[in-house]
Amino acid sequence: MARTTAVRRARGRPKRFEDRRDEVLRAAARVFSDRGFRHATLEDVAGELGITRPALYHYAHSKDALLAECGAIARQQLIEAVGKARAATTGADRLASFFRQYAQIICDEFGRCFVLTDRSEIAEDEREANRRAQRALATAVSEMVATGMEDGSIEARDPADVSRAMFAAFNGIPKWRDSSHARSPLAVADAFVDLFLVGLTPRS
Repeated sequence: MARTTAVRRARGRPKRFEDRRDEVLRAAARVFSDRGFRHATLEDVAGELGITRPALYHYAHSKDALLAECGAIARQQLIEAVGKARAATTGADRLASFFRQYAQIICDEFGRCFVLTDRSEIAEDEREANRRAQRALATAVSEMVATGMEDGSIEARDPADVSRAMFAAFNGIPKWRDSSHARSPLAVADAFVDLFLVGLTPRS
């Protein structure tokens, strides 16, 4: 018995189920983002992890189930980002705080999958969950802009236009930025926020 225990310790203990599950979900998110959900297979996900497809069934039985879990994680992260941003004092500070967090989330596996997955390829229930999340985020950003207009930190603009423009710009980041990019997601976010809040007009 003592020898068996020693051998197990020497070989290392198996990772906890939750840790391994996180690895599985992150691998699935990468595969879905890079190959497209329609073209990706469970074999691709298993290959990314270096396991067999039967072993993958221990964690999920379908692509839809994996995507649903990845989407739920991304949506929760984004909801938390809105909550943190609302703690800032001015509308401009809230807007900056949210999009700094947003850039980091959508450059991580789950957020990147949320942004890059083609909605037409996924099940209707997951599509609707994503639509609801996007509407909630758009509303939250519009409210931040409106608050900024009221407190004088943002020039008068249509809040919905600002929301649409900023999401369009930021959602492009994971399309052109990869892990080898010279600037971090936060550095890119700072540059984008500066463009929106200060603009391109020379400062006197």
